[in-house]
Amino acid sequence: RAGVAYVAETARELAGHAAWLERAQAYQVQSRLLDADETAALLPGAGLRFAGALVTAGDGKAEPGQAVPAMAAAAWSAGAARWWA
Repeated sequence: RAGVAYVAETARELAGHAAWLERAQAYQVQSRLLDADETAALLPGAGLRFAGALVTAGDGKAEPGQAVPAMAAAAWSAGAARWWA
């Protein structure tokens, strides 16, 4: 399964994830917050009880070693400056 989960150990951390998600909704981000029980079901055997998590199921599918150079090349082609040049 692909995806990314940012777990929150505390309610305060989870509130931070919720604030990020609220701002990110303007960009059609397909993320959602999980409560403690949903997080436990997502991560069976984690050994810790988390307050919740921010999950993006459709994320985490790129190979960073290939994706980052490709994005940089596309940015340069579109006129982005190379700061080290």
